[in-house]
Amino acid sequence: MKLTYNQSENGCEAVVEGELTIENAAAFKDEIMKVLDQPGDIHFDLSGVAKIDISCLQILCSAHRALLEQGRNAVLKKISEPFQNTLQKSGLEGYQGCSRETTDKCLWTGGAR
Repeated sequence: MKLTYNQSENGCEAVVEGELTIENAAAFKDEIMKVLDQPGDIHFDLSGVAKIDISCLQILCSAHRALLEQGRNAVLKKISEPFQNTLQKSGLEGYQGCSRETTDKCLWTGGAR
């Protein structure tokens, strides 16, 4: 798993590559926490994600909730086919959003894409 990020005029661009599975979940969470310290919205490029499981989908969801609480947003700019497949299999795609969601920007409903 590799996560790189840089500031842009649109906020923070975060590029994630490799396998986002339970074996890498703690490291992924640590890297996400660094990204959350950056100002502005976070735009995720997940086109390089080769594999993902529910543990890392939950980390992305938690990051999005934290950003919403700060008046910011997470945007799924690009996603890989393995990411899309896991999202569909998880049952989260098209989900109505969490109870904290009041902005219609849920990652899983497409509001953040």
